[in-house]
Amino acid sequence: MQEICNYYVTGKSADPIGGDGKLYTMEEIKAQTPNGLPYRKVKEYTDTTPPYIKAVYKKGNKKTSVYYTEVNKPVPPIPCNEPPTAIVDIKEGGGEVKEQTSLIDVDATVAITSTHSEGSVSEETDGKKKENVSNILISLADQFHIFMDQFGNPHALCGSQIMSITDKRFVDLLAYNYFNLKGVPPSNSAIRSAISVLSGRTKQKGEKIHLCVRVAEHNDVIYYDLCNGKVVKVTHDNWTIEAVTPMFYHYHHHKIQVEPIRGGDVWKVFNYMNVPRDMQLLVLCYIIACFRPDIVRPILHIIGGEGTGKTTYARVSKELIDPCEAELMSILMSEADMLINLAHNYYVIFDNVSYINQRRSDILSTACTGDVVSKRKLFTDTDLHQSNIKRAISITAINCVITKPDLMDRALLLPLERIEDGVRITETSFWSSFRKDKAEIFGGILDTLSQAIKIYPSVRAKVKSLTRMADFTLWGAAAAEALGHPHEEFLDLYKSNNQLKADEIMHGNTLLQGIIDFMADKPIHKDLVSKFYANLKREVNTWTGDNTFPTAPNKLKGALERIRETLNTHGISFFMQSTNKGSILTLTNKTVRGGDTLPS
Repeated sequence: MQEICNYYVTGKSADPIGGDGKLYTMEEIKAQTPNGLPYRKVKEYTDTTPPYIKAVYKKGNKKTSVYYTEVNKPVPPIPCNEPPTAIVDIKEGGGEVKEQTSLIDVDATVAITSTHSEGSVSEETDGKKKENVSNILISLADQFHIFMDQFGNPHALCGSQIMSITDKRFVDLLAYNYFNLKGVPPSNSAIRSAISVLSGRTKQKGEKIHLCVRVAEHNDVIYYDLCNGKVVKVTHDNWTIEAVTPMFYHYHHHKIQVEPIRGGDVWKVFNYMNVPRDMQLLVLCYIIACFRPDIVRPILHIIGGEGTGKTTYARVSKELIDPCEAELMSILMSEADMLINLAHNYYVIFDNVSYINQRRSDILSTACTGDVVSKRKLFTDTDLHQSNIKRAISITAINCVITKPDLMDRALLLPLERIEDGVRITETSFWSSFRKDKAEIFGGILDTLSQAIKIYPSVRAKVKSLTRMADFTLWGAAAAEALGHPHEEFLDLYKSNNQLKADEIMHGNTLLQGIIDFMADKPIHKDLVSKFYANLKREVNTWTGDNTFPTAPNKLKGALERIRETLNTHGISFFMQSTNKGSILTLTNKTVRGGDTLPS
């Protein structure tokens, strides 16, 4: 490597050399110090094209001044007494002045400026001022539409893609555009500075746009993101394909959806899903409801042993609703990863689940209903980000793994039967056939969706009795009529499914089963909580690890609240009151004569 004047000496004026602020090559130092180098440390920095030459002056033990000039500019000598004109002389010579008070800072400063200039430093070449690198990056970023989402996070519209300005894709694009402009890459520090300025400016003055994942809804108009620069706009009259507007988050794992064919056959989907015939209408209504983003939908729990096609069902539904590179998720991922996946996918499928603990059950319940969820931002470990995540969710398992009553209340059960060996085909043939039919099936979904929007007001007027999932009940009824079936057929199927859920919960919940058995022939029962708990515990069969039966009388009320809805489906209700003798529990059973009247 060629030696250029990258050497500096600090020392006292009594040293053979140093203290005069000049720069010396090693040869010059050796020539003036025949008895060896000065006892003060000599630092060496080499680079073939250093942007700066330094003049260094040390005064006393506490103050060191560092002055910079361009390579081709003279370095004015700085006497030991450092006259006031020294700084002026350097500036007039085209140099810059920076003062450091620590020798360590001096070493660091010289080390940095001995290599190629980092990021935010401005340079001069042949007397012409170069632009600040960060400012150039900001100007390049301004070519895109930069705004913030509903949570205050800055995003950029790059062509037809929307991405966070902290996303690596945007950072890489910015660096690439800078390289095309200048022929050299920008430094990481310049990029960080530019992103920081863009973020702050957007949060203070930027436009706010509400963004969604894959599906959006506004004034009964549904927009579906094809992820190819186009969206499907679905109204009560028809559906059309239009150019995208800033409306959707775009993540790297999102796949382009096939463009739909008008007049398609939605029922063809059951060529690829092993769904019992008597449940096909219910399942199809659920799929249609997944394209209505603002309603609360049940969590679809697909249950079946080996060879029932439960994972295939999940993959096919994912391809139709929200195609992504990663089709299926594991419930065993960390809580943070679970929240991130829920945030970045519209339809989330947890495959081959064997157990759902209370915390993950709570997360799934929250994501189903769209309540506020707190999660870490993707680019930091410290900032909490609150958002409303309302997602379509499916769970596949060999057996029913939803044991918590509050989650079961939000579920739709789909038990599958084993596929006969004679009707099986190869994976290659299966997916090849599905890809051929996919556009037609997707078009049929959109046709049904448009018709359901049109008839929804009239169906809503017909349905008088609503369950907990009221929006899904109404929308499913509208979808059924759009498919050519009476809405009552859907309501009957959904009611039967609710009974199936109640049976599953009862079989897996010791407390629930115990109370149902206890009240089987009683219209009313009234007792002290402590006494009732002791009597019931003797009657039921609990086991080690059974978390469905409370561990003490004071836990009974909370446990009862968690199964209140399920008890109601069996005609049983309860209330507690405090007395001077203790808390009293009253149970009533409306299915037994006399149980429809509460005691005074």
